[in-house]
Amino acid sequence: MSQLNADQLLNFTQFALDHMTESALWIAADGHLVYVNESACARLDYARDELLSMCIWEIEPDLGVAQWAVRWEELKRKGRLTFESRHRNKSGSLIPVEIEIDYVTHGDLAYACGIARDISERKRIASALRQSEERFRSIFASAAIGMALLDVDGMRVQLVNPALERFIGMSGEELKRRGVENVTHPDDWLKDANLWDELCAGQRDSYTIDMRYVRGDGETAWGRLTLSSACNDAGVVTGVIAMVEDVTERRRAAEELAKARDAAEAANRAKSEFLANMSHELRTPLNAVLGFSELMAQDTNLTDEQKENLTLINRSGEHLLGLINDVLDLAKIEAGRITLQADDFDLMMLVEELAQLFHLRAAAKGLALDVTVDPNVPEFVHADEGKLRQMLINLLGNAVKFTDKGKVNLTVTGMAPAGTRRRWRLRFVVRDTGAGIARDDLSAIFEPFIQAARGKAAREGTGLGLPISRNFARLMGGDLTVASAGIAGEGSEFTLEIPVDPVDGMNGEIVEMRQLVRLAPDQPHFRLLVVEDDDASRKLLADLLARLGFDVRTAGNGREAIERWLEWQPHLIWMDMRMPVLDGRAATRHIKSTRKGQATVVVAVSAGVIGAEREAVLADGCDDFVAKPFREQDIVECLARHLNARFVAADATAGVAAHEFSS
Repeated sequence: MSQLNADQLLNFTQFALDHMTESALWIAADGHLVYVNESACARLDYARDELLSMCIWEIEPDLGVAQWAVRWEELKRKGRLTFESRHRNKSGSLIPVEIEIDYVTHGDLAYACGIARDISERKRIASALRQSEERFRSIFASAAIGMALLDVDGMRVQLVNPALERFIGMSGEELKRRGVENVTHPDDWLKDANLWDELCAGQRDSYTIDMRYVRGDGETAWGRLTLSSACNDAGVVTGVIAMVEDVTERRRAAEELAKARDAAEAANRAKSEFLANMSHELRTPLNAVLGFSELMAQDTNLTDEQKENLTLINRSGEHLLGLINDVLDLAKIEAGRITLQADDFDLMMLVEELAQLFHLRAAAKGLALDVTVDPNVPEFVHADEGKLRQMLINLLGNAVKFTDKGKVNLTVTGMAPAGTRRRWRLRFVVRDTGAGIARDDLSAIFEPFIQAARGKAAREGTGLGLPISRNFARLMGGDLTVASAGIAGEGSEFTLEIPVDPVDGMNGEIVEMRQLVRLAPDQPHFRLLVVEDDDASRKLLADLLARLGFDVRTAGNGREAIERWLEWQPHLIWMDMRMPVLDGRAATRHIKSTRKGQATVVVAVSAGVIGAEREAVLADGCDDFVAKPFREQDIVECLARHLNARFVAADATAGVAAHEFSS
């Protein structure tokens, strides 16, 4: 029989949690309930949604906000707490409970994972024991929980009930003969020695602890042991009442959950590592394809056919890059690594650029593209421009792709802030006159790798654009929704809403980039070192820099890079991260560990864009990070930023006054 995989283990464990008799409650640091099982809902007489909107002190009346903060800190310190309390159900009735909570972390998140057991029966039993010996013996014999009477002197067993005999797997007489010491697991025998001494001395009334016991058949069983003192009229402890609950299955479920969690985390790490490696392996050759096609396109001697072929190469490379980026974005979303990069930007310019881009695509299919912007919408806003651009490109791209005749509309409106609020809520509506989306597909299209019938018919894309866009929208505090009747000609309508903060203007001047061909005159003699093990990528970057007018040398690994740096002292090093002999990170650390090296600019050039690689290389001393595949403009902007280099624009070569670009 094959072993269960991580997902199956998680599913089985989830099923066990939801069907266990004890109440399971998971609590966040701020006191909010984040998970409850079916037993908790039934015991407290609340629906699950009601409980998940409540804080722990709303069902635990003996606990306030301040007391919760104290309990949370104690839990963080100790890792596990066991105590008794009371829960209040929906009707107001109080239920005594025994609670065991564990401090559990997952990434940056921490939770108190608690199991609450109704101890009303145990309380009732304890009360009955104190009131009447005769009634005690009756209850003792019939109790469903294992019980025993122990002598204070030496913990000798005086009386055992049938439930305990069943749990320990031997008769009461055999248990008396062997003694508690010989049925307790050797590693647990002295675990509660101090608590036992305090109980017998009258310093505490009871305590609860989990212990392992060796059954009559040699198997190990977990028992939750509760010991309570029995006192005479003078208050002297004369005996101890032991209650043992079988928690073996609960312990096994917890261990299986931990194993499943570890397996899932290991699988996730393996997936992230695989994606990181695949990203590097795909982006490195793609860098050469896009880079050399860009360089070749600048050759003025090309024929029209050659230009068209280069355009097709570049377009295909861009399409492949888009597919790679979609998969990587989805991986980042699943790993919770997507973050917002908010900044001030010109919203009107963004809309205009998209309109120009998609007017050409629409015209190629004989479609009309109408773009309407409410004049009251703020021109300059503060938000994540990159993610907004990607979402609108996905929506407009789909609309043009799946519309064969008619038109595509983009309407931009906004809800102005009320009162003293400054935040606007922008609404982008993309309508088309295509085939529409069947009602059954409306929810499925937001699932990764799922396409509606029209997408399958087109046989294009990965089915990731809409799921990524909705995740981006929700990350920004908005949402992406769809409406369609699924009727040809009536098309579909996607509505994207996001909150933005209006700003009075841009902090810096918006500069229109031109094609840059060489360094401006009167520049220092810049020495640049290109360190790259991939021959094509090394030649591409070296050729690009040489054409711009820089003095360029190359190295094939980190060790060669250190040698070139020592003998040549370049102003800036383009450092690939993954290389044989000595990788880029180690070479950077060596260079930056010296006074001369601290004056040398090191820019990481890497195809690895998954996970924390960017942060790691910056921590190693790199001054900047450029992702493969890069564009000439990326390289030029980086040089201007770090060397204050100035460049002559293309129109200067035609006898027109030179335009310069600098940092």
